Amino acid sequence: MERHMFIDESGTFNNFNDRYYVISGILSNDIDKLNNLHRDIELTIRHGKILKKEMKASHISDESKAKYINALINERFLIFSIILDKKKLAQKNNLKLSEFNAYNYILKELVRFVLTFNIVAAEDDFHLHVDARSMIETMKDDLQTIVVLDFFDKINTIKIDYVDSKENRIIQLADYISNMMFGYFNKMNKAYLYIDNFSYINYNIVPGGKSDE
Repeated sequence: MERHMFIDESGTFNNFNDRYYVISGILSNDIDKLNNLHRDIELTIRHGKILKKEMKASHISDESKAKYINALINERFLIFSIILDKKKLAQKNNLKLSEFNAYNYILKELVRFVLTFNIVAAEDDFHLHVDARSMIETMKDDLQTIVVLDFFDKINTIKIDYVDSKENRIIQLADYISNMMFGYFNKMNKAYLYIDNFSYINYNIVPGGKSDE
């Protein structure tokens, strides 16, 4: 069976003004329902209008982001986030990663975390849809190879598909989740205050695990 996860991140690894770097994914094969969910809420936010330009998380209010996330929770879509503690990583290992290596690490941690829920079976084909703007063109093949090598014995096949978030409503939904989680852990935006059931979101902090919050 093919499984789909739509992924976007928030923050940058080498900006230490923010302690946490976040990546989030929505695990679902119901692509039509996700697209319709985004469209229906956009119609309410924009008073019956659909904008041609992308509604990035940084361009909409905390209340609007929460409307999307609450709808995902109410419809019981599976949501996962990895929160990378950059300060702890630097203190423990004195490690300086490039943005590519940091993205590679946090993406693999997201996949590893999802697999612990036993939703994606060993015989499944796991299809990751990520924002193309997150990755330098010349590094896309490298990332695909790295992820495949890491999980070749755990999943039948794993594929990374690079999509333009400007034209993909589901990637935009993942953006709202990551931005909300980024705000929750870095205490910048307050979108999380409008989430009805925050505990529904599956998240893990790395390195060290969720108990390090």
